[in-house]
Amino acid sequence: MQSLFYQSDTSTALDRRLSNKGFVLVNEKECPIIGRVSMNITIIDVSKIANTTVGQEVIVTQINPENKNSIQNAAKLCNEPPYVYWEILLILPKDLP
Repeated sequence: MQSLFYQSDTSTALDRRLSNKGFVLVNEKECPIIGRVSMNITIIDVSKIANTTVGQEVIVTQINPENKNSIQNAAKLCNEPPYVYWEILLILPKDLP
């Protein structure tokens, strides 16, 4: 297994409840989060990605509810009812593209 550290500033940290169950997107491929989400560092499995590099774009969340890394699916993975999506949204910065 090949892993990659995803590091962000603390304002874009992932929810810790996504440890060992969440997903991010690298090169349009879903990569599972492995291990514990810790502050601003997350380890992801990039075994399916060829030639990963430092500084490569990692898409943390998407709008489409069908994507594994959507806000809706993140809330489900965190065992939150559908009406508590705001808990996931609160940790995302306002200026996130």
